[in-house]
Amino acid sequence: MKKERNLLNLLSDEKCLDASKEAFINANNHKQSAELIAKNKQYGMAVSILILSTEELVKGILLYIQYLSIDIRNISGVYLFFTDHIIRHRLATMINLMYPMLKLIMGIVFKTKEKLHNPESNIQFTNEENAIIYEDENEIKNLFKDLPAMMDWWDEANMNKNKGFYVDYSNSLETPMQVSELEYNQAFVITNIFHKQILDIVYQLEKATDEDKKEIKRNQKDYNIDEILLPIIEERKKEKGIK
Repeated sequence: MKKERNLLNLLSDEKCLDASKEAFINANNHKQSAELIAKNKQYGMAVSILILSTEELVKGILLYIQYLSIDIRNISGVYLFFTDHIIRHRLATMINLMYPMLKLIMGIVFKTKEKLHNPESNIQFTNEENAIIYEDENEIKNLFKDLPAMMDWWDEANMNKNKGFYVDYSNSLETPMQVSELEYNQAFVITNIFHKQILDIVYQLEKATDEDKKEIKRNQKDYNIDEILLPIIEERKKEKGIK
């Protein structure tokens, strides 16, 4: 039986910070390598490496969360995020879905708080924030119109990664050289959005004071991280026949 390799159990919370930084650096290195390869018109391999870069980002954000002492290392099956490609793509999908709304809500909360403390300040809400505030259904749908296509792309990410690396055969011969520039450009846009989302999350967390971090640790149950991770883990375990 394959041994569970839970990277989180091998590192202290402080070491998780170092590991997360290395994961983010490696993700950026992958992204830069993909751009260089694409310049040589090797689009299949470039797409594959872009997808690998997102997998490193997923590892990095999980390590960073553990560094904040939000205990995820003891979540049953969390090791899969460090050993299984497909489950990392699914968490990336979840972050893609959650991030835009969380970003808007946080912007509204911050501006509302600022207005309460400084009534004379010239606080203006963006069109997107106003759509949420006034529950404008049509505008909200417009804000998230690209999400279905992004979800479809993430569903096929592992297949596309293999497609970009290997010669294969289904109904006909398939090679990485058949991947088009258009497919690469789509992959770059989606993975670049994910890069920016993860780095923005980390940037916001890095602004937290020591007192903020203590508060996060005290109230970690309110963040429901396990409720986000467990359904993804259980679905993947079922697919892999893991009990």
